[in-house]
Amino acid sequence: MTPPPSSTQRAAQDRARLLSLLIPGLAVLLVAVFSTVTWLSLAETHEAGLREAESRAQVQAELAEERTARSLQAVNLVLAGIGDLWAREPALRDRRNPQMQALLRSKAAYLPVARGLFIVDSRGAKTHDIESAAIMSGDFSDREYFNWHRNRTGGLYIGRPGFNTESGEWFLAASRRLSAADGSFAGVVVAALDAQALQSLYRDLDTGRDGAVELLHANGELIARVPDAPKWLGMPTGNSITLKDLKAGAPSRTLRAASPVDGVSRIYNLRPVSG
Repeated sequence: MTPPPSSTQRAAQDRARLLSLLIPGLAVLLVAVFSTVTWLSLAETHEAGLREAESRAQVQAELAEERTARSLQAVNLVLAGIGDLWAREPALRDRRNPQMQALLRSKAAYLPVARGLFIVDSRGAKTHDIESAAIMSGDFSDREYFNWHRNRTGGLYIGRPGFNTESGEWFLAASRRLSAADGSFAGVVVAALDAQALQSLYRDLDTGRDGAVELLHANGELIARVPDAPKWLGMPTGNSITLKDLKAGAPSRTLRAASPVDGVSRIYNLRPVSG
């Protein structure tokens, strides 16, 4: 009789099943997934030390992944809840109705990583925002998230990092589609995620001397890093590290390389983060 799998084996099997579900959808849901990279210094380290460093990198990357995933899951739940209310209560859609603004403000209180919530209609016009109605202007129909949702019915979408020229801050647009009763595209509900708030998720991770934690977009652009690297935000890291590196079937990957950000040679662990 075959013995039952151990808890470690079950955890590995669960992860493999999760990956098998995640990877086939990457062509469509690529931007709903991030890579968390945890680096550990290679300086003056021998082979035994390297193996220990690899193990530490994996543990810290798992922590970074869990924290990031929880934050994105919270964002997804809030946006989905707003979308449900928008669908059930047509009166909320009127841009003159202050109840929607109040609703957005109350929901934003549950998202410490978000600095804004707003709704864009099917034409790309902003209809509601947690800020004053006086800012309801501009055309959002050219935004990446708007066009993604207009052509798809998927869930949470995470766009590439963007720079707000007015505030001088980096942000991510997390969004969900709004659909009319007949299923047609009716707009988008958007949360503007603060890159610095995401960075704060990693500050207490133990990466050792000269270690670092990086949150990358699926295409490789840097979103957040500890320690700071402001000149690299929004740029590819230079190592061409993207989620395609995980398509071989492993839930994570450990690599050794010199960082293009500061030139330090490190061990790093690459992991996907599900939203």
